[in-house]
Amino acid sequence: MACVYRHIRLDKNEPFYIGIGAETKRAYTIHKRTKYWTNVSKQGYEVDILFDDIPYEDAKLKEKEFIKLYGRIDLGTGTLVNLTDGGDGSVGYKHTKEGLLRIGEKSKGRKKSPEQIKKWKESRSFVMKPETKEKIRMALMGRKHSEERRKNQSISHIGRKASEETKEKLRQYMLKRAPYVFTPEALFKLSESHKGIKQSPETIQKRKDTIAFNKLKKKEAGL
Repeated sequence: MACVYRHIRLDKNEPFYIGIGAETKRAYTIHKRTKYWTNVSKQGYEVDILFDDIPYEDAKLKEKEFIKLYGRIDLGTGTLVNLTDGGDGSVGYKHTKEGLLRIGEKSKGRKKSPEQIKKWKESRSFVMKPETKEKIRMALMGRKHSEERRKNQSISHIGRKASEETKEKLRQYMLKRAPYVFTPEALFKLSESHKGIKQSPETIQKRKDTIAFNKLKKKEAGL
């Protein structure tokens, strides 16, 4: 199943992109977009879901219909930054392990220039509207990662250590953050999820050290 969506630029109130996705969240992401899309999106945009939970083949046909309706900028026929006539995407495509290894090998040692890094940062610096954030929240509500994905995420973090600068930033953020009050339901769920879990002596000692450190920092800050 798939969805069909359009992005509407706020400065002109006109569609500038038509797309399809295997999931609704694709409509709200900025990753894997063209530089033409990025340039226009900086003006501010909103997301409009045209069709949701329809067969992929139907989604491709609808994508083609809407691209033809609004026309493409590169062809001088309309307002869209789409570079194709649609219906040729790869929704749901997953690389094989061999393909991922080849991509990784090609990327090894490749460094981005300061200009490329600057452009990348600028492309990620847009301000998301509260309405867009709420739509993303609703689209992701109730979704759970599979056991395989959780395992892969866990493996990817093995051996990864945060720098002292990052740790200090996190500590300062936690010190300034208002105390979070758990609801009785949340406390019950938290308790249930930890039943039967035993921590190693090293983990217990680290937790004690962290608590002592935070108390010291709060005392020094006069909190």
